[in-house]
Amino acid sequence: MNKRTEILRWVFLASLGAAIASTSLKPGDVMPTLSGETLSAKPIQLPLADKVVARLLVFSFSREAGSDSRLWTEHLAKDPSTAALIVFRVIMLQSVPRLFRGAAVSGIKSGMPQSLWDKTILVFRDETLWKQYLAVSNAKCSYLLLMDADNRIRWLSPGPYTDAGYEDLRREVNRLGNSGIK
Repeated sequence: MNKRTEILRWVFLASLGAAIASTSLKPGDVMPTLSGETLSAKPIQLPLADKVVARLLVFSFSREAGSDSRLWTEHLAKDPSTAALIVFRVIMLQSVPRLFRGAAVSGIKSGMPQSLWDKTILVFRDETLWKQYLAVSNAKCSYLLLMDADNRIRWLSPGPYTDAGYEDLRREVNRLGNSGIK
């Protein structure tokens, strides 16, 4: 490989890296489209067009992330200051082999109360893209995305559940106050 070709290769790789890095979501960005189906088998596409209520999406990219996801959602369910927040659990299943997806969905259903099925979204595509959007570095923890009533991202989790991380989320939900939670 000659020197010019090598330089062009490095320029290409650097620009590719910058493009990938720029796909990470940050506060102020508009929520990209997420399509899937609820656990009760209803098609759903977020963001919803109603622009009335703030929403929190709790993403899981692996079975292990389910435990972390439960920590976040259990704390939210007990906290009266977040009661008006709509919480969706988003379970990414593209990496599950097609042969085993039915069993995976069945296992999810059996481990979750039916009252949560319409707020649980199963996604079978774009997993790599969402990992980039959320800057996933550890698929064993869940990733959270809080958006306001205008579908703008207000907060993203920095990693697995911690009490300090929960307090950060809680503060941001409280900042939304009347403007984002109706």
